[in-house]
Amino acid sequence: MTNVRALSRYRALREQQACRLMQADAAARDKARSAHEAAAAALAAAENDQTLGEQRYYCDLACTARVTIDVIYRGHDELARLGATVEGASRLADAASAALARCERELLRSTAEYRARFREVRKSRLLQGRLEDAVRSHMELIGELDAEEQSSIRYVNKPGGRSEWP
Repeated sequence: MTNVRALSRYRALREQQACRLMQADAAARDKARSAHEAAAAALAAAENDQTLGEQRYYCDLACTARVTIDVIYRGHDELARLGATVEGASRLADAASAALARCERELLRSTAEYRARFREVRKSRLLQGRLEDAVRSHMELIGELDAEEQSSIRYVNKPGGRSEWP
């Protein structure tokens, strides 16, 4: 269960990272859009302006805005790739969670089987011990009976012995 929680926490952290990246990307796109608008306005102002120095400044500003926009779009593509990676990690975490649950069920089942086998082995050992005790007692009784019979036979077979049983 702990592994399932860890996997869900990992998945939640990855999703939070992706959300933060998307928010940062949206903010950067907004800044780029405003920079692009400012650059377009600057370019329009540069075209209307008479001096060459101001035109160069506004052209440079427009070029910088275009470069910034390109960087933002690349960041957006990277964010999309990260989102796909998070989805893949989420699928892997779900698969790992299912596999872990299956393993836990198998472990519980095998533990129950082991306990049942252990109880049966314990019962059979107890029965075996009782059987050995019974056989031992039986053999002792047979030995006592044989000894008693032998002593009776010796007493009867003694010279001058009595012919009656003791």
